[in-house]
Amino acid sequence: HLALPHVLLCLLGRFKGERGERYHMMPIAWKTDSGIENGKWFSRLVRSLQRKHREHGAVFIDKRGKRKQASSFEQRFFEILERIQEEKPGIISASVDVPEDCGISRTIRRSATTRARLAKVSEADIDANNRWRTVEAARGRAPAHKRIRDHYSEISLMLEVLLRFSQAQ
Repeated sequence: HLALPHVLLCLLGRFKGERGERYHMMPIAWKTDSGIENGKWFSRLVRSLQRKHREHGAVFIDKRGKRKQASSFEQRFFEILERIQEEKPGIISASVDVPEDCGISRTIRRSATTRARLAKVSEADIDANNRWRTVEAARGRAPAHKRIRDHYSEISLMLEVLLRFSQAQ
């Protein structure tokens, strides 16, 4: 899409709070306002996988070819955050207990939402981007407040709304 450069992150698998195998498609800005070049990194990832003749399946796999759980990256994630905390205390306060307060999925989502709010992305745009939260909040039950407009919204027609969130990062 020339007017709205982006990459489409496609997730397939089992997700917390959902039943069975599901998919989520998330458009991500090609380049964020802070200069993160998502498009370049996604392109490099795809080329790397193609060189390994991997065209299907999970991106992150173990030596046996099984999908890695997000938790398998958590220790390294903590080490990086703790190093940032030590070397640049203005970014992560010394009062933050990294392993206790910074789970990998929670921290990334919370940070992205905070940055979007600081960039004055509207609450409606943030909610549209995070529409899966109604499912997650249901904790395994059917979501009580899933809006029908969210269920039937076509991602390709909502690009501008959905990209404002990732653009703010």
